[in-house]
Amino acid sequence: MSMKKLIIFILLILILFHAHSVAESIAIVTFNWKPYVGKELKHNGVHAYIVREAFKRVGISVNFDFYPWKRAYKMALYGKAFLICASDVKERRKIFIYSDPYDNAASYLIGLKRKEYNGSKKFKNKYIGVLRGHYLVKFLQKKGAKIIEVNKDISNLRNLIIGRLDFVAMSKIPAIYIVKNNSEINLPLDKFVFYEPPLRDNPVHLIGHKDMVNSEEVILKFNKGLTQIKKDGTYNSIMAEFGFK
Repeated sequence: MSMKKLIIFILLILILFHAHSVAESIAIVTFNWKPYVGKELKHNGVHAYIVREAFKRVGISVNFDFYPWKRAYKMALYGKAFLICASDVKERRKIFIYSDPYDNAASYLIGLKRKEYNGSKKFKNKYIGVLRGHYLVKFLQKKGAKIIEVNKDISNLRNLIIGRLDFVAMSKIPAIYIVKNNSEINLPLDKFVFYEPPLRDNPVHLIGHKDMVNSEEVILKFNKGLTQIKKDGTYNSIMAEFGFK
């Protein structure tokens, strides 16, 4: 074999090896959003477990890294990693490839029983706490609310209790988890009101930037794996294990 052919052969091997390694392991970022997902939770939480098992079905391993939401989103925006727990926002659809939804983390308006709420018209001039970068910020601002953004949901619930906020907007299950599991919240759950109907259903997805190498292929494989774990009962078993069924 000539030196030129040998070099070409080695380059082809390296290219194939690189393509194989990309397909076999991917980086995923998210934030601590207990009990859905969290660095210290069992299996990193129910959402991480679902995503991991779906990818396992199609021969892909995943590595999770946890950051504040805004930083995690920026990493996905710059094409450095895939992102889970992503809400379906119209503007994001122009930038990212979305997977099929793997859960619905519906968002609620949360108040205390001492507060009054009589429908969306009462949003005007009300102080509402929202997680920084949350998709509900623009929605509530359009209704005239005064938005207070923080980095952690627990901060909003504390501010609600001491009267700095009229309401908090967040997903119901994480709110219940925080109230039950944090001594800083010195009110029992029955003192909080979760107003029906939800402000918005919140299907959550795995997303990857459209410019990322293999992002469409990875998302399609995830969808395939998700279909498989739903079909064979693994999905329901995971949800039941975490008390979601």
